[in-house]
Amino acid sequence: MTELGLPRDDAEVLFEDVKRFLSLESDKPLAPTEAVDKGWHLFILFTADYEAFCMKYFGRFIHHTPEDPFEKKESRDPHMMSRTRELAMASFGSVSDNWAVGKTTCSGSGCMHDPGVLSIK
Repeated sequence: MTELGLPRDDAEVLFEDVKRFLSLESDKPLAPTEAVDKGWHLFILFTADYEAFCMKYFGRFIHHTPEDPFEKKESRDPHMMSRTRELAMASFGSVSDNWAVGKTTCSGSGCMHDPGVLSIK
């Protein structure tokens, strides 16, 4: 709530979305939206809780592998985030605005989404 400037209800939805993202399974690489990624980063900071969650629900620690800044942009899969959102919708029926593909900026007034920008993180 504090770090992203979100009301409690929105922070709880974001945390649920992070847990949903972590539960997705695919034979292709997946990428969280920027909003879900921000929530995941914050969850990871609570290392003991994050590790316990991973071990309890997945039997392993799920590492966060950030984008390689030296990787050529043309070799990145531009559809990873959209594929992830589609898988989430198929798995959960519906998804919150945290799954919107594009640039999301969180501040004291909450998270704002710009649907015109694709951002792979």
